[in-house]
Amino acid sequence: MPDSDGPEISETAWRILTECKIQAAEEEGQFLDLPGFGKPLASIDEQVEAELQELRAKRSAPGSPHV
Repeated sequence: MPDSDGPEISETAWRILTECKIQAAEEEGQFLDLPGFGKPLASIDEQVEAELQELRAKRSAPGSPHV
């Protein structure tokens, strides 16, 4: 038995509704003035840089075959 008094909505219906709302907001330009719009995500850049530093450290470690 559902917790609410309204009709039960399927996952597919929720997904379609969500996509329609996102598309309408995009068409209205509601996502254009977000902070950092058009800039790379710092968290992703930091993760990539950390992974690159780890790889560099492994390459320069004594006994590494890729020196």
